[in-house]
Amino acid sequence: MELMLKLSREREVLRVVDDEFVTPTPTAQIAQQIVALSRSKHYGLYHGTAEGSCSWYEFAREIFHATGAAICLERASPGEFPAKVPRPKYSVLENRALKNLTLNVFSDWRSGLEDYLNSRSQSAVAAR
Repeated sequence: MELMLKLSREREVLRVVDDEFVTPTPTAQIAQQIVALSRSKHYGLYHGTAEGSCSWYEFAREIFHATGAAICLERASPGEFPAKVPRPKYSVLENRALKNLTLNVFSDWRSGLEDYLNSRSQSAVAAR
């Protein structure tokens, strides 16, 4: 996210891939999930990610909309930005085990984005 905000200040037009799907997850929610698990009697491996999914383009669009960034966002063509390492087109996980234990603390990725941006704004105000 910080990269998208930085690029929005440096460029007039930004092209972002729209064929890779992810679930942006705030580190604060990951920490909350770890605490919830550590306080339970359950152990093992769990998927832990925000709810929902989006393409990188949709994520950038939400970031720019929420922050009022003045940038022209365009969809990049598939393969326009070759990756140095292969990346899956769909890397969305499901928190089924956490949900079955009623331990899932994650919200929708949009709520996480909003919380992160609010926290970021409050930190900037406090730093003044």
